[in-house]
Formats: sequence, C-alpha cells, structure tokens
Amino acid sequence: MRFDLLRRGLDRRSFGRAGAGGLASLAAGLVATAAAAEGDTGGKARAWAHRAAFPVSSDDRKTQMLVLGNVRNYVAFYKAKDEPCQIEIVAFGPGFSMLRGDISMMKGEIETLQKDLGASLTVSACRNTRTAIAESENRHPDDIPLLPGVTETPSGVVRLAELQGQGYAYLRP
Repeated sequence: MRFDLLRRGLDRRSFGRAGAGGLASLAAGLVATAAAAEGDTGGKARAWAHRAAFPVSSDDRKTQMLVLGNVRNYVAFYKAKDEPCQIEIVAFGPGFSMLRGDISMMKGEIETLQKDLGASLTVSACRNTRTAIAESENRHPDDIPLLPGVTETPSGVVRLAELQGQGYAYLRP
C-alpha cells in the first residue's frame, strides 16, 4: 500500500488528512443510521438484539458443563429484563462428542436445555468432525448418531464466523 501511495505522489501525511475526513463522514453516517434504527422501534430492543454463539471444542465434561451453564445465565439475564435472545451452541472437534447420540455425557442436560429454551436455542454439530470420526471408526458419517434436535452444519468454525457476521457475540468459556 505504501508503494502505491508513493507511486501516485502521495505520502502518508496527505493520505492521513484525506482519510480523516472520510472517517469523520463514515462515523457521522453510522451515528445517524443507529439513531434512525432506534427511532424505528421507539427505543425498545429489537427481537434480535441479544444473540450469542457458544463454541464447544473440548471433550472435557467440566468445560461442556460450563458452556451450558453460561447459556443458562445468558438467557436468565435477558429473561429477567423481559428481552428476547437467540442462542446457538456450535460443537466441533473434540467437543462434537457432546452431541453424539451414542456416547454423549451431556444428553440429559442438553435435552433439558432444549426443552426449557425452545426456539431460542439452536444446537449445531460440525459435519467435518462427524466425517473425520466416521473415517476413524470405519463408518459412514450418517451412522454417527446425533442427539435429537441437533442440526448439522458443514463446518463448525465457518458457522461461528457466519454467526459473528450476523451480529452474534462469540462467547467461549
């Protein structure tokens, strides 16, 4: 970038002056957009205002319990304020074991959480991890059972990036 600026006869100082004006305009636009959005709802929180993604990449039971406890605490905080929230738990790598229908140590806890939170909770399992496990066990990926209500995503890490792009907070234990 510096080479390109020098080739055009610009130095960093002139770029900084031009950039500062552009940044000021951008900031003013963002403030105006935010104010307009708040006005559209009468200052009340939108239905999607509180969204969080919780990754699970560990097969450690204590870590998995911590994630589920964090989910409960997050939801309880906003429920007490009568504000809706949306949660997605994404399991990948060693954390995938939490969602396996045949070996999960967390089956009861997850089923209870799904029952309690209903549509405000999505639980996603990584297909890449499922495929890798299946290969190591000489099985087909679809022969690795998932807990009821768990959705599959092609890639856990890509799903987390997508959620962040949609405004979800990334909350890890």
